[in-house]
Amino acid sequence: LASRDDAHLLINAGPGSGKTKVLVAHYLQLLMTRNDWDAYAVVAITFTEKAAAEMKERISKVLQRIAHEGQEQNWRKRARQLLDRLPEAPIGTIHSFCARLLRQFALEANIDPSFQVIDDLQASILSQQVCERWLWESINQSQDSEIKQIADTIATYYGFKRAVEILTKLLKLRPIIEYRRNNCKPILCRLGELNEAEKALERCYDEVVNAYDA
Repeated sequence: LASRDDAHLLINAGPGSGKTKVLVAHYLQLLMTRNDWDAYAVVAITFTEKAAAEMKERISKVLQRIAHEGQEQNWRKRARQLLDRLPEAPIGTIHSFCARLLRQFALEANIDPSFQVIDDLQASILSQQVCERWLWESINQSQDSEIKQIADTIATYYGFKRAVEILTKLLKLRPIIEYRRNNCKPILCRLGELNEAEKALERCYDEVVNAYDA
């Protein structure tokens, strides 16, 4: 690969073809030849945390070898500088990189910098809890008569437990639903006209999403 400081690189290749080797070589070439850059100047994005750890380990091994065996004194010095900075270098998944940015600029993003990223299981449990709480409070405590009627319709038709399961599934399908809405398609699709309970599900979707986001 021809190396350019102002170029974006996209490497698309199968397993075992040397993607990591190329990335490591390019990463080191950039940092070893640009003394005005530190390890924070180059972002390396990988698909998995395992791949990121492997990439960082390979970079570390090469830098250690240069630091001890490099022919030029300035190369050895540069390698030692990068080794000191390597633990904090932005090498990881897109998720970890975004989390890093959000913590760094938490004030601008208006969020708590000590936020935690939940996994799929935690998200699933949270979705169910939110839907159950929203449905219960809408039926028993809502001051909005329209919302109360919608919640009553869903719970009466499906039963409370089943209604919670359906609402939870709607949250899980949120990306698909948003795509459909952006293309002016209904949230639910079936042959024939929707019944009252299904219409109620469509009408309460935004309410449940807002409750989950909150």
